Amino acid sequence: ILNEDGSFTRTLTEEQDRELLFNTRLALAKEEELKKIAKSMLEKDYDLEEIMSITGLSKEDLEKLQK
Repeated sequence: ILNEDGSFTRTLTEEQDRELLFNTRLALAKEEELKKIAKSMLEKDYDLEEIMSITGLSKEDLEKLQK
């Protein structure tokens, strides 16, 4: 536990903890895949607005990928 203050902690069942971990990993994997797609699109000179529309990534995210 990082913080034992009761207002910062909550108890999860083992199943809830597994589900939360799975969903977090899934979200991270999806984000990484979207970044790979966006990077490929950037390399092919797609318009930033079009990439943002397709991937849902922000302009700032795309600028980081261009570096």
